[in-house]
Amino acid sequence: MKSAAARYRDVDLAARVESASPHGLVKLLYEELVLALDTLASARNSGGLAIAVAQHGRAMTLLHALEAGLSPTIGGQFAADLAIIYRQMRRQLASAHVCNASAVIDVRLGVANLAEAWTAIASSPGTSASSRSASYA
Repeated sequence: MKSAAARYRDVDLAARVESASPHGLVKLLYEELVLALDTLASARNSGGLAIAVAQHGRAMTLLHALEAGLSPTIGGQFAADLAIIYRQMRRQLASAHVCNASAVIDVRLGVANLAEAWTAIASSPGTSASSRSASYA
């Protein structure tokens, strides 16, 4: 059974998803991925194997979702490059599973860098909303 905090978090996330632009949805995926990787690392360090396994699966699912949302016909080489990055991150996590802290940290740093760049695109002057999310369908 979910705690009250977990239920509130689910409601908050659902509301954010419903009101987000395509660019905002990608930002949410990055935020949730960072959270999953942080929780995975924390659970692994504290011996919470069940939580670590669940968060590992969640991180893999979020990476799949990011890749599945790419539109190679619209995003061209940029979308293809992102797909390669997401696949490499999934390979790192798959090979590390929940035992290798350095792989989780490496993936988390990569995701944080992508998230920061994605946020910077949103605040770029002169960039329209449609061109910012052109790589995503």
